[in-house]
Amino acid sequence: MSTPTSRVKAPATFPATGDRVQHEQYGVGTVTMLDVYHTVIDFDAHGLRRFVTDRIVVERTDDPGPTAAERRKTVLLRAKEERARVKAAALVEKPPPRRRRNKAERDADAAETLADAAAERRTETLV
Repeated sequence: MSTPTSRVKAPATFPATGDRVQHEQYGVGTVTMLDVYHTVIDFDAHGLRRFVTDRIVVERTDDPGPTAAERRKTVLLRAKEERARVKAAALVEKPPPRRRRNKAERDADAAETLADAAAERRTETLV
């Protein structure tokens, strides 16, 4: 007698690439990359965020997401903010670079050091 073999269906993986998800802290976003270790989600309001796949807590959502025009506007705004951040970081005052001494200055310092040492030896012999 043959026993009927039941085929076990693999559980549907959630989230999958392209799914719209809701995260408690970051809001609504789209799963852009998913592997065994990391899940990358592009959130509408917060940009790309990477999570450990085993630890991420998200829910599926029916939110259709931003339109192409809204998405473009958000991308341009983020780029503008990033440029402003980089510019502000460049304006932070940095100490001036150390000036390199030329050969004549080094030689003069060496001669002065030798003269000081000779004068010190003379005073020691007198004492």
